[in-house]
Parts: sequence; structure tokens; C-alpha cells
Amino acid sequence: MKFEERARQELTGVLRHYASGNAEIVRTYFSRPRTREQDLAWIKRQAARELTTAWKFLDNLVEFRPKFEREIRRRSYESLARSFLEEIEHYRLFVELLEEEFQEKIVPEELLAYGVWSEDEGLPENAKKARFERALRTSGNELAKIALGIGEGGGSGWLIAGSRIRGGRLEERIARVMGEVAADEMYHGPIHIAAAARRIRTEEELWTVRAILWEYLRHHLRMKNEQFGYPLSEERLAEIDAGQVEPLEGVDFSPVEHNRGEMAHYAL
Repeated sequence: MKFEERARQELTGVLRHYASGNAEIVRTYFSRPRTREQDLAWIKRQAARELTTAWKFLDNLVEFRPKFEREIRRRSYESLARSFLEEIEHYRLFVELLEEEFQEKIVPEELLAYGVWSEDEGLPENAKKARFERALRTSGNELAKIALGIGEGGGSGWLIAGSRIRGGRLEERIARVMGEVAADEMYHGPIHIAAAARRIRTEEELWTVRAILWEYLRHHLRMKNEQFGYPLSEERLAEIDAGQVEPLEGVDFSPVEHNRGEMAHYAL
């Protein structure tokens, strides 16, 4: 087997593994009785994640404007703009759930406290993930950027599982929203695997990217478990880390080739 193909398979395997773990979080959450407050908590936190990611892409667009058509190619800039639009659309979908199903008034300042980069110790797993990711993104380490690009969204397993839930009107609407978001997010992580495999030249580089990806997804799993109110125990999370997880069926996590993801998720 060629080195590039093996790199693709190994990185896809890590992503599939943790996507399946994220899916278990959501299946477990929706399999139990839940309160209005519990639903409000996870939806607000997701709306916050979408909004703060969108704002960061907007910052990137402004920052890169002087480099447009010089250091930044037009397709790359277009990809970045598309990612901003997708994230703000995802934000709209989740806040419309809050407004229309829960009659909640949206306060953007409140949501910012829950965002992707928040280190609020009231959400310790989110804070740990934010610190881990920020350190890697500011390190100048190109292998770290490759790993983070692949790991974007945790492989979307939680969204895919959410798109399959059944129940009453609220559950059906949540499933529709999560299905719409998943359709975009599958092009935010897996899309980068093929390009990443071409950029990885040595066994040492592959080991580094795989290790960073694994640790990032480990943080993501715990952040997502926290977001949904800890449906899985720490013991169960450790079992998932060790490979004891039910595969997420009906999803192709093989590398996706598509020109829309050229640089956007490396820019954050």
C-alpha cells in the first residue's frame, strides 16, 4: 500500500472512531427523559459555537483582505466567505429553535460566554478544548493546522445521530436542523483528509498529525458530553478512547475531495 493511501486510512479511522463516540452522546441524551432546561442548555451552547465561529471567519476575511489576489488566492478567499455564511446560517437554525419552540429571547452577549474560544470555568471541558486549540493554532506548526482542519466538528457524528432521532414535533424539528448542519459539516473535516495525506511526507509527520488529531478529538468528545449535560460517564468516555465504541452506521468517512474547503478551516 502506498504511504499516501495508508495516511488517508489512518486519519479517516481516527475521525470515524470519535465521530462514533460523539454519536453515542447524542443517542444517549435523547434516549432518556429530558427537561426544557436541559434542551435549552445544549441548544444555546451550540448557537454560541456557531456564532463565535462565524465571527472568527469574518475577522479572517477582514484580516486577509489586503492579501487578496496577492498572497491569498480568490478561490481560498471564496472558501473562507462560504464558511462564514454556512456558520451564520447554522446559528440562525439553532436560534430559531430557541425562539420558536421555546419562546426564548436571544441575547448575543450571553451566547458569547459559551462560545468556541470561551475559557469560562463554568464549562471546564470547553475551556480545556479552547486552550488546547488556541495553543496549536498560534504555534505556527503546520502539522497541527492539518490535524485541526481534519478534526473540525469532530467528524459530525453528533449531528448525524441527532438527525436520526424520532419523537414529537420538537424532536422532528431538531432532527431536521441537525441534518441540515451535518450536510455542511461533513465538508468541514473529512474534506481535508485527502489533501492532508498528500502533504504528509514521513512516518514521523504522520505520527504527529495522528497524535494531535487524536488528542483534539478526545477534547472534543468531552466538550460535547459537557454540552449535553454529561450523558456519558468518565468511565464510558475512557472506554471510547480505548476503542470500545459502536460504529456509526450508514456514513462514509472516506476522504472527500471538493474544492470548497481549500483553506477556510485552517484560517481560524
